[in-house]
Amino acid sequence: MLVAIYSSGSIVVIWDGRKHIHINLTTNYNDGDSTTAEIHTNKFEAMIIEQLPSLKRTLRDEQLMVYRLMFSFLKDISDDD
Repeated sequence: MLVAIYSSGSIVVIWDGRKHIHINLTTNYNDGDSTTAEIHTNKFEAMIIEQLPSLKRTLRDEQLMVYRLMFSFLKDISDDD
């Protein structure tokens, strides 16, 4: 397992010791548009494939992250006692 934290995000790499490498790339881009994060991710993927040409991507799962989101039960914020 390898963990790297840098100014634009973080990367976690897990290798099973055989054939599978799992890479989790998280970016700190929060501009309301996923374009910047997508460009960053595509460059990172191209760099990995260039350095390790025997690898091929089998799955790419993209998820938006939401910051500062809080849920409260109505009973906890109600003035009714």
